[in-house]
Amino acid sequence: PSGTELSVEDAAGDTYTLRFRFWINNQSRMYLLEGTAELQHHYHLKMGDVLIFAQKEDSTIVLAGRPPTKADAQKKPPVRRPSPTPAGRGTARREQPRGAKDRNKRRALQRFGLSGDDV
Repeated sequence: PSGTELSVEDAAGDTYTLRFRFWINNQSRMYLLEGTAELQHHYHLKMGDVLIFAQKEDSTIVLAGRPPTKADAQKKPPVRRPSPTPAGRGTARREQPRGAKDRNKRRALQRFGLSGDDV
């Protein structure tokens, strides 16, 4: 995996060293941000929370963490891409029944602490 070391500071001026890694996996890239345990404890981050990065004019990278908002869930819905089927094998992916789609949507919203009424 390739990677880049990032030196970042938070609003309080504390400095953290993170490692941003990525690699090609099939037809997409996998991304990983390592060294975030201290940030997770400092900001009490949980799965689904948001890390915000900004670059100041002097090229310093500043970050902050916060819980997700309704707007975060609305900005970028998950993208489902059909997996390529090898030539001569199988058929195109079957469509999910309506009930399964609704169940999956409810579960995804619950992960962010939202209900269907929130979006």
